[in-house]
Amino acid sequence: MSIPSNGNSGPAGDPADPAGQPGGDPPRLQACAIPYRWVAGELRYLVVTSSEGDRWIFPKGVVDPGFTAQESAIAEAFEEAGARGQLSAIPLHRYPRKKWGHDWTVLVFGLECVELAADWSESFRSRRWITFEEGEALLPRDLRESLEAVHRQLTDPGQGSLPER
Repeated sequence: MSIPSNGNSGPAGDPADPAGQPGGDPPRLQACAIPYRWVAGELRYLVVTSSEGDRWIFPKGVVDPGFTAQESAIAEAFEEAGARGQLSAIPLHRYPRKKWGHDWTVLVFGLECVELAADWSESFRSRRWITFEEGEALLPRDLRESLEAVHRQLTDPGQGSLPER
């Protein structure tokens, strides 16, 4: 199965080069986890406040050298939200962003939350569970598109790339 894409794959559409940086620059990657859980048969998604505390986001951070995007997504989910669980096998969405004067590609994973820590390293962040509809109204466009991609995977049983309930 190929990595779902919004058309921002590498020059040849190669998922191994998701950033498609020209001139041989190493790809600048960030990994994002969208924690979710089922409550009485309904999906809920976990959002946290940004480091500035002025908007709601999903946990996300730089993929550091020596780490995979999957490892980074798992680490960010715990550091920023105190969430642990099972990560999707592959990124379910990707989007471009500008940060620190560079182009980045953000790889988005679903994380079925099985534990929510009472104490975590970035507990200065607020967190809350939201519905898909609340996310559509609350989140900026790039995160709405990411939420839509994960939601689509979870609600279409034929997709098969997220852990089973």
